Amino acid sequence: MALKLKMTKHNGLSTEYHRILHIHIDCEKDAVASVSIASYKDESYRQKEKDGECDSTYITIENYTIEADMHKDDLKIASIYKKIKDLAKFAEATDC
Repeated sequence: MALKLKMTKHNGLSTEYHRILHIHIDCEKDAVASVSIASYKDESYRQKEKDGECDSTYITIENYTIEADMHKDDLKIASIYKKIKDLAKFAEATDC
């Protein structure tokens, strides 16, 4: 699962394929999770990464904070992607 959305990153890289890389839930702070998103030039660069052929020049990683209460929220990956799409930056993203 991933998200598709064209955007230009802070380093000038145009990206359109975004996937969750890491999720960190702080058990001391209810309702907060930090999510690392890896963004790729396009889906083919993700496949190249899986194949061990991708140059990291075409990947950027950014962290986002989302609301995620581990005691009552559904924290499956699909639900986390939905919460990412609730962020203004990813509001227009589609699932892929």
